[in-house]
Amino acid sequence: MMDPTDGNTQTPASPAPPRKVEGAWKAFIFNAFLVSLMLGGALTLLGNATSGALKAIFGFPEGLTSFCTGTFALLAILLIGSYKRLPWRPFAPALCIFIWQGCMCLPLPAYLGWKTVDTLGAVADVAVGAWTLLRLQQLMGNRRPWLTPESVADCPFSLLRTTLAAGVKLFVLTPLFLIYLFASLQLVVNRTSNGFLMFNLSGVYTESRTYEKEGHEVLLLPTMHIGASSFYDELLQTLPSEQAVLLPEGVTDRKKLMKAKLDYSGVAGAVGLSAQPSLTEKRKATAVKSYDADISDFSPETISVLNGIGRALEAATKSDTLGAIEALSELKEPDSDALIKDILDTRNSRVLAGIDEELPHFKYIAIPWGAAHMPGIEKGLLKMKMRLTNQRRVKVFGWNELRLFSEQ
Repeated sequence: MMDPTDGNTQTPASPAPPRKVEGAWKAFIFNAFLVSLMLGGALTLLGNATSGALKAIFGFPEGLTSFCTGTFALLAILLIGSYKRLPWRPFAPALCIFIWQGCMCLPLPAYLGWKTVDTLGAVADVAVGAWTLLRLQQLMGNRRPWLTPESVADCPFSLLRTTLAAGVKLFVLTPLFLIYLFASLQLVVNRTSNGFLMFNLSGVYTESRTYEKEGHEVLLLPTMHIGASSFYDELLQTLPSEQAVLLPEGVTDRKKLMKAKLDYSGVAGAVGLSAQPSLTEKRKATAVKSYDADISDFSPETISVLNGIGRALEAATKSDTLGAIEALSELKEPDSDALIKDILDTRNSRVLAGIDEELPHFKYIAIPWGAAHMPGIEKGLLKMKMRLTNQRRVKVFGWNELRLFSEQ
């Protein structure tokens, strides 16, 4: 027998402790981005499929998930530009989808309703996330479809790569992104306003249109709550002083339901422009008839939104930025269909009824209402068999008139 005390006897070696792989945090960032992207898409789909209190339940986690997605996406983009041999290519479609959604999915809202666009974006999040998982599983050759710490261990930092990536992002991608954003916003604004509101490299414009029927004319004069003072002077220049009536925009509040006034003077002053004055004061010789709605005609949800906006505007007028942000943050997400019905459809139907009533009594009827109302009012005029006879572009303000640019 062998003596157990024999010095030649070999004892089994104890297993080495697991070695911690350096750089596992890089894998975590990419994996966390992918998880939050898919989770955010799923929460958006659930929220869009529900309503009422159930819909509100998904609001906070959806917002938190979107914040996490944005944070991890930014970190992932920084890593791509700084580390060699980083296996980032499977994540590229997901990152592109996220950046595109950050542009509000432009220019799709020019062709589809916002809820449809939001749903399509959420479907894209889940689909591209699932595709990325499958692609990673093929590339990594493991059961878990994620980046592993080992897959990013041999990915050293490169100062030259970081410098080149920063230059490309700053001097190539950023200008291209801004051009895309500007062109897409142009398209969305033009299509959704039916051409009544537009902007270009020189500034923002509205298009006034004249419709005629049996010798009577209706002047659609799209306006904005904020603009250059010259805009409001020029807006009414084509309106004759005789045989004319003005149907101004202006919601009444007979039951005192508004707790805050919608005063745009603070916001206008902050950017170096003017709040919309009383257009009836500018044409005192012109007859004035009011056909707008009353606040009591709106739903409680719409009234709550208007009061929240009013509180934010009041805070902005007092230079209380935190108060304005707080007022806006307290706004509950309204039913978009009900909001559109109250703010646009109900009021448009009132002014169209006024046009129909006043048309036999006046040769000229002027409608100086917000540009958002004009497509609906124009549609009503076409149903009344009126024909377009004149178009005139009016400059709301130039970019060089904004305080942001004029002080530089």
